[in-house]
Amino acid sequence: MAGFTVLVVCEGNLCRSPFAERLLSHRLVVLGAAERFAVTSAGTRAPDAVAMDARSAAALLERGASGAGFASRRLAAATVEGADLVLAASRNLRAQVLQESPGALHRTFTVLELAALAPQAPPGTPADLVAWCALHRSTLNDTLRRGEDYDVADPVGADQATYDQVVAQLDGACGVIAGVLAATATTPHLRR
Repeated sequence: MAGFTVLVVCEGNLCRSPFAERLLSHRLVVLGAAERFAVTSAGTRAPDAVAMDARSAAALLERGASGAGFASRRLAAATVEGADLVLAASRNLRAQVLQESPGALHRTFTVLELAALAPQAPPGTPADLVAWCALHRSTLNDTLRRGEDYDVADPVGADQATYDQVVAQLDGACGVIAGVLAATATTPHLRR
């Protein structure tokens, strides 16, 4: 079993979070680091056991990953408490996670926020990475990008151009995050 757990959160657990879950997992496999990490997803208003959105599944296939066997699930406080790193699709979703699980503050980020912060962190374990990003998020947010850019829009009901933009944002962020996680030290993590 993997030692470090990553939870990706969106609203319905049908488009953004399952896409990011499966793509991040795939990238970790490609980088030879999959055995050290478990990546899951959930939605704040997700139906239970619904297949991934067809456009998300198709976008995964284009990137060498698969949405096969995916089943949506509703976010539970216990799921957040069990995660070493929580990645929300937007600041609003991050706030919803923290409203239910305030103790997760220092390990909960938006996907784009962590992708902007993580490459700046010094070498260490995955837990060191998360702790560094939590400590430096307020000072680096202003210099890395504007806060409005940290949200990945909900593509449900949107046109294909919007959907393609969401996929591109998550694709880039997952590539960065997978690379940084894969480069972390393999020593055991200690949640801080």
